[in-house]
Parts: sequence; C-alpha cells; structure tokens
Amino acid sequence: PKKASRKPKYGSNLLEFVVLWVSSTDPGLLTFYESLPTVCTAAKMNLETVGVELGALATQISISQKKVPEYPSLPGTDDQFKKEYLRWVGMTEGRLWSMQESFKACKQQSDAAIAAFGESVDCQTFIGILAKFVDQWKVALAEYRKVSERPGPRRRVRGTGHKNKTVVAKSLRPSRTPTSALRSNNLRST
Repeated sequence: PKKASRKPKYGSNLLEFVVLWVSSTDPGLLTFYESLPTVCTAAKMNLETVGVELGALATQISISQKKVPEYPSLPGTDDQFKKEYLRWVGMTEGRLWSMQESFKACKQQSDAAIAAFGESVDCQTFIGILAKFVDQWKVALAEYRKVSERPGPRRRVRGTGHKNKTVVAKSLRPSRTPTSALRSNNLRST
C-alpha cells in the first residue's frame, strides 16, 4: 500500500526555521520588512537608468534656460511667456537638484549596504535579491502564523489516572531554540 504523503512539519526548511527562531528570540524582528517599504518597487527600477535620465533632464533644462531669452518676443505679449517659462524652469531646476542629491544619497546608502553584506554585485542585483528574500519571508511568516494559531493535535496523557483525558500537543516549540539546544548539550558557543 502507498503511504499518504504528508506535508513537512513547519520549520523543516531553513527560512521557516529562522522565522521560528526569531519568533522565540526577538518577535519584533519578524516584521523587519515594514521598515523597507520601497524595496519591492526599487527592484523593478534600474538605478543606473534613473541616474542617466536625471542627468539628461538636467542638461535639457539648462539648454532650455539659456535659449529662451534669445527668442524674439511675440507682439503684444509683453514677454509674459518668457517670464512664466523662466519662473517654471527655476522651480523645476531646484526640484531636479533636490532629486539628484537624493539619488546620490540613495546610491551611497545602497553601496554601503552592499558592502555591509559583503556582496560583490551591482546595486540592482542586490536589491532584487533583497526583494525576493522579503517576499519569501512574508510567505514563511504567514505560514508560521497560520500554524501557530490553529490548535495542535490532541494526544492521550498517560499516567494521569483518567482514561479519557486529552491535552493539546504543542506543534511549535519556540522554547527549544538553537541556543537552548546548545545549552542542553553542555556546548557553549564562543
């Protein structure tokens, strides 16, 4: 006879094990991804292309700002168009400068994060890896919450003197973390 296929126990893969371990050691860390709300959006963008496009936009605005005063005025307009256009270019130039500075800061922060993780990949690849990890973490966390909220299997308690007494078995054992397992085996990490 064929054995019925069973779903593996929660915590049987590395990511689920890490979620289980984090839930018992630092539950606040389970939702670390909330502090990275734009990672998935950033993974869809090419950071280098954004930098090139900002540079091209700055060049076009600069050229436009220089050429508008050279154009002759239209009769009866009192140069109102030129004044409004130059005012708009001035505002846009300030916003563009702010965007370029933000882009430089973003690039520096991403380079620092890549170096902190010891990776030797470009920024786009790193953000893609991080976004994929966040997505997989969310799936593992949702599964953990689903498993931890449902009641565990019932089992008979022996030695109680009551034949029909049953208790809910613990399906997840957060108290048995890798650190406590080391302590129970009289091993110490250095």
